[in-house]
Amino acid sequence: MHSSLQGWATDDALEVRATTLSLFAASLFLGGSLGNFSTASLAETGAYATPLAMGYW
Repeated sequence: MHSSLQGWATDDALEVRATTLSLFAASLFLGGSLGNFSTASLAETGAYATPLAMGYW
């Protein structure tokens, strides 16, 4: 899905390419950091099964 969205952003939105790719990259980093933030306390207590089960959801 990542490559499809990135391909669409570079090909179809030529007028706003820089803005689109900047928002795309920001959303990837924000999503990754929010995932780490939301599961860090579970991993810290040793409850690894819960974050792993969230990954399969």
